[in-house]
Amino acid sequence: MSCEVVTQIIINVPVARLWQALCDFPAYPDWNPFLRRIEGEPRDGSRLAVTVHLPGHPSWRLRSRVTRVHSGRELAWLNYLLVPGLLAAEHAFLLVPLDEHRTQLVQRQRFSGLLSTLVWPIVRKNMRRGLMLMNAALKNFIEKPKKD
Repeated sequence: MSCEVVTQIIINVPVARLWQALCDFPAYPDWNPFLRRIEGEPRDGSRLAVTVHLPGHPSWRLRSRVTRVHSGRELAWLNYLLVPGLLAAEHAFLLVPLDEHRTQLVQRQRFSGLLSTLVWPIVRKNMRRGLMLMNAALKNFIEKPKKD
């Protein structure tokens, strides 16, 4: 059984600029209301410590492993609750270049495992809201003209 939330937003920057912002984990606290902090490197197989803040819930820290990195196209990581098969959560960013100045960001959070149907009703609404808040914050952050 798997449950997922998918959000999309068009961001008016080239795909390379958006990719750079998504991979700049140290800058997340400056703009990201959902994924408040990520420690680690966006490399295949690397471990991450991800601090998540779902609206209406306290923040929590997850231990994750990067599962896919395709430069300029996709970044994904996976974490488990206790043991594989019980509850897994995969977070993914997919970047779709629309033209040389616009990129569609698709953000996906997928839950799977025995507990996914129990967790899903609790987190579905707030997960969507968290992803949408992050999308809007990223768009605002990255499209804002830089001050000299």
